[in-house]
Amino acid sequence: MLDLTPQQRLAEWKKFRLSLDKNKPETALKKISNFWSRVPYVDHYLDRLPQNKWPGPWELLYNNHYCDLSRALGMLYTWQLTKHAEKYNAELRIYHNHCVNEQANCFCINPGGYVLNLEFNTVLKKHSFNRGFELIHTYPANKLIEK
Repeated sequence: MLDLTPQQRLAEWKKFRLSLDKNKPETALKKISNFWSRVPYVDHYLDRLPQNKWPGPWELLYNNHYCDLSRALGMLYTWQLTKHAEKYNAELRIYHNHCVNEQANCFCINPGGYVLNLEFNTVLKKHSFNRGFELIHTYPANKLIEK
């Protein structure tokens, strides 16, 4: 998506989201993780606070700047705009990783305990990373995006 115009990016993202409805949830999550692993990365774009200043889904794709937090937010937006969001609760969770003294921005799904954006292009189960992580903020998807 690097070389697409903003309108082309939005059209491709819509096509991608619609294609996810045909997949099982686990497959859709893997595809979402892979999709967002290919966006242009910057070290810093969004601050974790204030959340009300975060871009909406279309603005995020239009601007085309993705730090770790905005990539997790993009994953959440993508999920919420699929049929899977009707059966699975999504959240953006911000953790402090005490082992490396860094912030971890995760897109999480329940039921199932799936975690995306903790490891690059990987879908994990929540129980596989609990040690050393302290939950700082939880943002339910329905508070971040209006359909």
